[in-house]
Amino acid sequence: MAVVLSEGCQPGSVDGVGNGLCHPGSEPISACYLTLAAEQSGMTRRLLVPLDGSPPSQEALRYALDTFPDATIVLVHVLTPVDSSVGPDGLLADPAGVVDTQRERAEELFDEAAATAGDDRETERELLAGRPATEIVGCVEAHDIDQIIMGSHGRDGAARLLLGSVSETVVRRSPVPVTVVR
Repeated sequence: MAVVLSEGCQPGSVDGVGNGLCHPGSEPISACYLTLAAEQSGMTRRLLVPLDGSPPSQEALRYALDTFPDATIVLVHVLTPVDSSVGPDGLLADPAGVVDTQRERAEELFDEAAATAGDDRETERELLAGRPATEIVGCVEAHDIDQIIMGSHGRDGAARLLLGSVSETVVRRSPVPVTVVR
């Protein structure tokens, strides 16, 4: 399922800029689900697809490849060394080793994504470091991105409060449309 999230829309209503109908039959929520008419336009575009190795991010890549066959795909992975620099004993681990490990994993993700895309698809790679949502949104202007397509774990309740939601933050801050795939 792929959806575009937009602020302040009530289910079953048209959003404020005429992009589409909110998901009918759903509970009132702060964000509504919209279909994106541009997906069907066939325009060549530049799409940003963040990769974290999760099944939702892999599904987002497949969705981008299938839905936009002529688009250039900019693959992004964000290193977060602070999140994983604490060792099992609770002490700080070797930061250089953590970054090296994350960098190796990022290259594996890029290689897997390029293999999924195939030789006939144009892909670019961007390895960033920092807070994922901030880096993803910041990448939009630097790479002339038309749309972000990203996965979401679909967490809610306490898990969402504790872990945050990168996709929700990107939706709120992005200057371009964001398609969230779960």
